[in-house]
Amino acid sequence: VNSLLPAYPDSQVDAGLADAQTEALSYGLTAILDPAAEEWMLAGYRRADAAGALKLRVTAAVKVTGEEGAAGVKRVLELKGRFASPHLVVDSVKVYVDGVIETGTAALLEAYAGSNQAGELLIAPDKLKEIAIAADKAGLQLHAHAIGDRAVRVTLDAYEAASKANGVRDSRHQITHLELVDPADIARFKPLGVIANIQALWAYPDTYIADLTEPKIGPKRSEWLYPFGALKQAGATLVGSSDWSVSS
Repeated sequence: VNSLLPAYPDSQVDAGLADAQTEALSYGLTAILDPAAEEWMLAGYRRADAAGALKLRVTAAVKVTGEEGAAGVKRVLELKGRFASPHLVVDSVKVYVDGVIETGTAALLEAYAGSNQAGELLIAPDKLKEIAIAADKAGLQLHAHAIGDRAVRVTLDAYEAASKANGVRDSRHQITHLELVDPADIARFKPLGVIANIQALWAYPDTYIADLTEPKIGPKRSEWLYPFGALKQAGATLVGSSDWSVSS
């Protein structure tokens, strides 16, 4: 029913931003990446900045879908220009490449345990390459949600295609989450200059992983969950983020 819900009133958006900012600043966080900002959120950031109330430096990514393709990159550039503000910059394209392991929606190279299904990509590889090439050419960063090993592979393929099409630059394109990465793909991060955006708080065997994640992929693949050490050893650049408010 989301499409039927009324828009948040500005007062509620402003109050929510003020509360979140107070919490961030209390931990010494002075800059954030908003990984999937919608237009009403950007308007809230800009309102706060115009009032002198935005103390955080905000870098925002805007979601682009496979249906939009390269046309979605033009939309992001329009938002970048329209919402430019001293403490706010829209500089990234967000793509959701797959879902999550626990619901069987992460895209895997091999089927889920006890199943003949391996999950599906949320965006076709050719469309992902189209978006990546267009965004990279426009000087935008790419910020991809990729959980499963197949999703990670096709994202790396798309970033590689962008590099070949536009030339190598200090693009700092990101893949976030990286819950399951095929060992063959770990060595690709460093030469491609892809940033591994990790949530280290998730990488321990709590009841969520033990009860929900490991049964979906079995013990062998579970040994490769969150391979942050292997990425580090392979020379990948790791950056840490919280994925708040999903986790603390």
